[in-house]
Amino acid sequence: MNRDVAKRAAANAAVALVEDGMTVGLGTGSTAAMFVNALAERVQQDKLREVTCVATSESVAGRAITMGLRVVDLINEIDLAVDGADEVAFPDLRLIKGLGGALVREKIVAEAARRFIIIVDSGKLVDRLGIHVPLPVEIIAFGAEQTCRRILSLGVGARFRSLPEGGKVISDNGNPIVDCYIGPERDVAWTNDLIRAMAGVIETGYFDTEIERVIVGDCSGTVKQLIAPAKKMVCRDVN
Repeated sequence: MNRDVAKRAAANAAVALVEDGMTVGLGTGSTAAMFVNALAERVQQDKLREVTCVATSESVAGRAITMGLRVVDLINEIDLAVDGADEVAFPDLRLIKGLGGALVREKIVAEAARRFIIIVDSGKLVDRLGIHVPLPVEIIAFGAEQTCRRILSLGVGARFRSLPEGGKVISDNGNPIVDCYIGPERDVAWTNDLIRAMAGVIETGYFDTEIERVIVGDCSGTVKQLIAPAKKMVCRDVN
């Protein structure tokens, strides 16, 4: 499938939800980057002069600023946060996020938002989390090797995320990230709880935060919105 077309369609549908005066959370990743592009265009075209943004990573903040968006620190509640996801479990709308390395800030922004919207291409929908992508875990640098060994002792695959040129990937918070391979035989939510309980673990990329909707784009440029009001799942086509 042409994922760029699908991602752009989802981003454009999400940007239509932005109103002047909003504080908007900007996610990290390729689909979220398309939302930043679409938002910058809408701010320019529609003269939304009072929109401010909170970025989930330094790279996104820099990109947004160069595109003319106003980026502020997270101090007050966010009106609308829009982010991508690496996997979305349907129909319960749980997520794995963090392959872009910004999982801690993404979760902080999501929990600070009145409305949390996920945008993905249809290839990100799965029946079960953790089959195709690892669960990212950010840990503190002190005792990192020991923390990684303790995660391994749970019976999951775990390794430090590494740079192409060598060395560990370090988050914007100054911490290494461990990618955990859960596999089909283990429950992701249960394994996540065990990992989060460990000393040295800061946060994981497992999201069960309340999500207003997931906007799913496909290669034809059309989108569907997966909505779960009052715990009742609705799948609605959007023209």
